[in-house]
Amino acid sequence: MSGPFRRISWPAWLIVLTVTSLLVLPTTSEAGFGDDPAKHTQFSARIVPATGEHPPRLVISVTLDDHWHIYSMRKYEKGESAPQATVISLDESSAVEFAGPFEPTQAPLVRPPGETGFDVPTEEFYDSFMWVAPLSVPEGTDLETVTLSGTITGQECDPHSCNPFTNRFEAELDRQLAVPATVKVASLVAASSGGSGLWAALGLAFLGGIVLNVMPCVLPVIGLKVMAFIEQGGQSRSRIFLLNFWYSLGVIAVWMALAVLATIFQIGLGELFQTPEFSIVMASVIFAMGLSFLGVWEIPIPGFIGTQNVTKLGEREGYEGAFAKGTITTVLATPCLGPFMGGLFISLLDRPAFEIYAIFFAIGLGMASPYLVLGMVPQAMRFLPKPGAWMNTFKEIMGFFLIGTTVYLMTIPQTYLLVPTLVLLIGLGVVCWWIGRVPSTADPSRRWRALGEAALAGVLIGVTAFYVIAPEMRSRMKFDNWEYFDYEIERMVADGELKVDGELPVFNRPWQPYTTRKFKWLVENNKPVLIDFTADWCQTCKWNEKFVLKTRATRELLEEHDVYTLVADLTHKDVGREGAAKLKELRADGIPLIAIYAPGEVDQPTLIPGTFTRADLAAEIRRKIPKTVVVDDATRDDRQTTREASREEAGGRESAGLRAR
Repeated sequence: MSGPFRRISWPAWLIVLTVTSLLVLPTTSEAGFGDDPAKHTQFSARIVPATGEHPPRLVISVTLDDHWHIYSMRKYEKGESAPQATVISLDESSAVEFAGPFEPTQAPLVRPPGETGFDVPTEEFYDSFMWVAPLSVPEGTDLETVTLSGTITGQECDPHSCNPFTNRFEAELDRQLAVPATVKVASLVAASSGGSGLWAALGLAFLGGIVLNVMPCVLPVIGLKVMAFIEQGGQSRSRIFLLNFWYSLGVIAVWMALAVLATIFQIGLGELFQTPEFSIVMASVIFAMGLSFLGVWEIPIPGFIGTQNVTKLGEREGYEGAFAKGTITTVLATPCLGPFMGGLFISLLDRPAFEIYAIFFAIGLGMASPYLVLGMVPQAMRFLPKPGAWMNTFKEIMGFFLIGTTVYLMTIPQTYLLVPTLVLLIGLGVVCWWIGRVPSTADPSRRWRALGEAALAGVLIGVTAFYVIAPEMRSRMKFDNWEYFDYEIERMVADGELKVDGELPVFNRPWQPYTTRKFKWLVENNKPVLIDFTADWCQTCKWNEKFVLKTRATRELLEEHDVYTLVADLTHKDVGREGAAKLKELRADGIPLIAIYAPGEVDQPTLIPGTFTRADLAAEIRRKIPKTVVVDDATRDDRQTTREASREEAGGRESAGLRAR
């Protein structure tokens, strides 16, 4: 590669690509998991002094309400369908540390897979019990002066629902507390002790690493590596070995980095894919690689890929490129872990640190072993096919494999992020095309200018995707869920599946989905109603909503006149039938349309079609609906509190309805 790009190492390119992707990704995670304390579980913490048999210990006493349970501290691979394990941790500022795992004073109730809706066995605790863990206390520390503080997270469940929780605790010395004997809970996964259990895990890890070489996610890069082997056939034995050695180092380096995440940060491999940012960055990297395989642009890694003539790959491959191939191959393997390796990863976090490093090293060594063997026995390369034009076709086919992997990765993040991610990938395609259209023989200043222009365009597209489109998609998803929920509640009431005392009232929640029953209840109870007939494919409707209907001034106006607002969403035919019937009843030509009903005037609505201003809407509301109450700030706050209480009551009724189902 000529020009200034030759002076930039491949790690710098990888860092630039990752950082650029992260810059345009907002923080998509919600508020912390279960920030509220448990409502049906009481915790108390105390320190008991050392005895002849035991060191100082931390005792967590747990008392649960009838029919409620929490789960054990069993750690599952986060990609599985598994319960939320209880986690007890000390604050980082504490000089006292845990010297071993927690053990319960009663055996949990173990339920087999499938009985509770999970894919793994579960361990449940009921009634009252204790968790006990040994402590490591610095020499010279007086426990009388120590106060341990920490956090307990998990979820409490009854037969109908589950509540995530986060409880804080403080523990002081208690010399009077009697601690019952603890119970050794039988392991649901591989044993975490050494000896034969460790050797078995190492063997399984090594075999798993070998199998990872034939996973669909890895095949494209492996194919390129095989083509490099083909071209290495005429080179010296020492160079062939060194190229494969550096490739293997790249493979093992990634697995050791994952071991650091597992031991220091307690992050499992499956847990990485729980963060949408990681999945989206992975999809972006793999998509860019797929475009490179298809010849749209060239990844600036020496010897990694040649967009014009892949048969020159072996001539150009250097140690830096071989190491890059190893790292990228391993990263590509993460979405396609062999099915039998799931149990191995489940047991990792229960093992000592040195065992975790050994197991991850064994996986990396197994994945690299075929290439080490070929490097040490270059005669084996004679069984590979001869180089030729077929290699370019093979490379392009592998590019389509990578694009397919990108499609799979797009199914992992939340649904509302699908469209923004697609927009980001289209933008990334434009960036790669813009860089690739400048020939390598062009003036360096032109290539740098193209790179800067492409990077700017990529950032702008990414910002648009995740800061403009993503919030809109999330809002639509929430409304769709609300709409479906309302229809289900009304169907269950109509079918007798949900019993209610008297009528099912309509609470004044702003812009709730329209149903015939809601409208009928409101007019029969002399409530003023405003119906917004809209659809996601109606851009004029969206304009009205953004600049007129859902503004602060309009909200205050509707509150002053106590107007109930309904949204007749006609986006989808199956859920928009009742709204479409109402639109037909009004003999309207189409949407957007606003229908305003004053109390007692159900047959004489005011219709506002097309676009309109806030002044137009305010004039019609003031003309049709007299202001019922003069609303000052205090009154508005009281009304907001009342509406929030009504919303909670409605949520309780709806939750009860779904449980009845």
